[in-house]
Amino acid sequence: MSDTKKNGRNKVLLIAWGVLTIALLVSTGFQIVSNINNGDQNVRENLLASATLTMAQDESVNCEDIENIQVSKMKAGVFPFNYSVLVDMKNGSQLAVEWKDEDMSETEIVNQNR
Repeated sequence: MSDTKKNGRNKVLLIAWGVLTIALLVSTGFQIVSNINNGDQNVRENLLASATLTMAQDESVNCEDIENIQVSKMKAGVFPFNYSVLVDMKNGSQLAVEWKDEDMSETEIVNQNR
């Protein structure tokens, strides 16, 4: 009888360790996905802030004529150049502002459909 109890206890411990291992793996996966999403958000926020400054300093852009600003991530391209700020103007034209260098220190207006 003691062998039966021992085997039963070993099965319970094995199942408990299995459940704990699966829980830890799922938790780690969620943490990794969360870190990736937060990293993307930081890059987008930094790009938007820098692009706003670039447009404010550019004399050819009248900030009062801006209708919509959005940050988009392109499916192609190399980081950080796969992010772009798209600015829709009230007259129907669109500006694209992107990182100037891979250090993400400056942005430039790369496309002006006027």
